[in-house]
Amino acid sequence: MIPAIKQHFNIAAPTYTQHALWQHQQAQTLWDYSASTRCNTLTLDIGSGTGWIACRLIQANIPVIAIDQAQQMLQQQTLPTICADMHAIPLPDQSIGQVFCAMTLQWSSDPYAALAEWRRVMCPRGMLFCSVLTTGTFASLHQAISKAEFIYPGNQFTTADTLFSTAQQAGWQVQAYQSFTDTLYFDSLHDVITHLRLTGCISYNRSYAHGLITPRCWHRLISAYEALRTVQGLPLEFTGLHMRLG
Repeated sequence: MIPAIKQHFNIAAPTYTQHALWQHQQAQTLWDYSASTRCNTLTLDIGSGTGWIACRLIQANIPVIAIDQAQQMLQQQTLPTICADMHAIPLPDQSIGQVFCAMTLQWSSDPYAALAEWRRVMCPRGMLFCSVLTTGTFASLHQAISKAEFIYPGNQFTTADTLFSTAQQAGWQVQAYQSFTDTLYFDSLHDVITHLRLTGCISYNRSYAHGLITPRCWHRLISAYEALRTVQGLPLEFTGLHMRLG
């Protein structure tokens, strides 16, 4: 996981569940997507966070190991957990029957290394159920940032085709996938930033406090984003995939 993102999720952990309603909706979609093919076998929940998927697995009598790099997130759970990097999982080869990963792979600093590591711990015929954000996510926000002409170092998402190719190089076969696009709307840029901060995506307020975003630049960003306002409000887009790999 990108170190800054790990820090953001640790900060967001105490109130993450109450604010991450959209993320939980996508976890529900991934859970439903897996219904016809998931197995009653030892399962790894990668990027488990506060345990939404892990709890569903337990309720379905499926044994689960929850793993996340953000210790504060795992402390919100009552299940057995492992605090570890998704690129270096402390489990033996071929020890896991299936993997769930909901909205975590996009935060990887090296998606190939992450997927190869998940392949290592997976049994030969095991399956991976993964939801991931792709290019087009935060499109309007990124457009406004570009228009405001300041450097923004984070949240650069990859294309679906690149993900498919990376997965195949890491030893996976894409068995099925489902694309999604969704948009949330907000009254102000402040509300957008607050949502991103409370769901761990980024910590703009810290950058602003340290002078990386000057007041003048901030006002340019507000003006650029306001130009994209719709009747519903300021758009924050999410584009991605629900995938089954084997």
